[in-house]
Amino acid sequence: MAFEEYSGGGFFDRESWYDIELAHLPGRRVVRVDRRLRFTASGRTELRFWSDNFYPAAGITPMGCYTLRLTFYFTASGGAVSVSTGTFKMDV
Repeated sequence: MAFEEYSGGGFFDRESWYDIELAHLPGRRVVRVDRRLRFTASGRTELRFWSDNFYPAAGITPMGCYTLRLTFYFTASGGAVSVSTGTFKMDV
């Protein structure tokens, strides 16, 4: 078996998901989506977080606690809008 990195998202019936790989090293990271989601009415997006802390020799990804602050950028009514979460921790 081999490990290959996957990053992507999907869309179905006004719902979408994005797979986001979290880096185990501190720092700021920008994640761009390959295909932007466009809603003309209400919709739902699910973020699925994965760890990049992979040990190929053992074939495992150990769990870890990540400290995150997410900022989302949108275009709404022709203008740019950004929304940020507060700082939070997540076990992955």
